[in-house]
Amino acid sequence: MMLCIGDLFDQAEAAALRSEVERLRFADGRATAGWAARLVKNNEQADADDDQLESLRSRISERILQNEIFQLAVRPKALTPVMISRYRPGKQYGTHVDDALMRGMRTDVSFTLFLAEPKNYEGGALVVETAAGEQEFKLTAGSMVVT
Repeated sequence: MMLCIGDLFDQAEAAALRSEVERLRFADGRATAGWAARLVKNNEQADADDDQLESLRSRISERILQNEIFQLAVRPKALTPVMISRYRPGKQYGTHVDDALMRGMRTDVSFTLFLAEPKNYEGGALVVETAAGEQEFKLTAGSMVVT
């Protein structure tokens, strides 16, 4: 399944989320990667010990779970805690397969929520390998790709 959901958060909400994310502490993203992904993961993720993170995760998860399109397409029972990642110049997350289990839960579906406008950064596209070849996504702030 490949699904784009536009305007999960409107422009003002996405800007507010982005502002909150900028105040978080970040750590090496390889700490949350599976054994194979560690070889190609070169990003930063919000530090799980940051007191501000849980509130932000909850609000994002709540909005996703309330989205009618997401509900109909995914039929989620639960979400694992949302991971907030950032990529500084020169950082990337190479070709990998997401772990099938995270925190003891099956992770059949994943998503990427874009918080920055595409015109405000270079690179940064989500590239998904499909049977039809690579597909690139660089959506407007507040929109997400579900895979």
